[in-house]
Amino acid sequence: MKKVIPISELDGIGVWHKAPKTLSSLDEAITAIGSDCIIINGNMFTFATNNPDEAYTIDGIPYSLGGHQFGYAMKRPNGYLWSYLNQINYPFFIGGSYVYLKPDGKIVGTLASNSRRTGIGRKYDGSVYINVTTVNQTAQAFVQEAKNDGCETFINLDGGGSSQYHLPDGTNNYGTDPRRKVLNWIWFRPKQGGNMAIKTWNVKVDGNKQAGPHFLIREFACRDGTDEVLLDERLPPILERIRELAGNRGVTVNSGYRTPSYNAKIGGAKESYHMRGQAADISVNGVAPTSMATYAEKALGEAGIVGGIGLYANFVHVDTRSTKWRQNMVTGQNVSGFYTVTSERPTLKKGSTGASVKVLQEALKVLTVDGVFGALTEAAVIAYQKAKGLVADGVVGAKTWAALGY
Repeated sequence: MKKVIPISELDGIGVWHKAPKTLSSLDEAITAIGSDCIIINGNMFTFATNNPDEAYTIDGIPYSLGGHQFGYAMKRPNGYLWSYLNQINYPFFIGGSYVYLKPDGKIVGTLASNSRRTGIGRKYDGSVYINVTTVNQTAQAFVQEAKNDGCETFINLDGGGSSQYHLPDGTNNYGTDPRRKVLNWIWFRPKQGGNMAIKTWNVKVDGNKQAGPHFLIREFACRDGTDEVLLDERLPPILERIRELAGNRGVTVNSGYRTPSYNAKIGGAKESYHMRGQAADISVNGVAPTSMATYAEKALGEAGIVGGIGLYANFVHVDTRSTKWRQNMVTGQNVSGFYTVTSERPTLKKGSTGASVKVLQEALKVLTVDGVFGALTEAAVIAYQKAKGLVADGVVGAKTWAALGY
């Protein structure tokens, strides 16, 4: 189970234990913390005494100052940072075990065992990175994986039979033994209505499962052959709606989830939403990307998602981010939105107003994009028509729209 969560989408993060030197089960943690949280096992401890091997703090009370004191300091309502315990006084702290990634990019420490792993990290954009494996691996390989995934810092926690987690959708993984108890638990509480819909799939097991009526999980897999697939459950319904608006024509997912290494290889954005499972680059045979962009605008709006849309020459990028992003990648312009001018292409002239005028102004790079076809817009149209060998009358008809790419 791997999760990457923007810190802005969390209402809180912290540490819980039943009592000092007292072990508790995952079910006890869910009852105490709340089933609406992501919950993972915490740091190492000694079975014979239940003494913690690493430092941790709950509600400002330190329960151990020993072990490896590098880890994460946390506070409510959200926020966390890589820290040395004695350097910061936050309500919560969890220390790493033996092997960890420091801010200078160095992986420090050794641990000989080969087992299941649990760990948390901080990505360069401040996002929370959570990884609980179901396969055996060394701690060094586990931390290196986090570094490869774009983590600035990362700590290895308790592993082996202790590696367990609970997800807000009701998924519980009790590890190798459902009776296994641990010393403490780390929790991450999503905001109400926040994006906690990202699930992890595996192509070999889940590839032919339906992501939607007309999409399979494997269609969103990374093109480098990676088995794991991250996918926001809100994305396929949006693509289904785009498919309907395109006349029920098949939608091709050219790029879905990307591993950080593959994203870097193909020159993707450093913080691409493809790496979070929240994006798809799509095309429809026989439908212009400009039309696809307007369908994406409508589909996102109907779903109540602000999201992102990028118009490219041969495809459209759609994502489920929580902030608005619209860009015409053909012209390099940020735009206010993609409106239904591609199918209607209304005739515009001086005195026209509305969304279609805004699209026109953005395409012509008019200084003021206000939706009012005034003297400056008319002058820009005439100049553009002259440059393209069109009748320079200042009236935007089918030929001028076509020259603009609509």
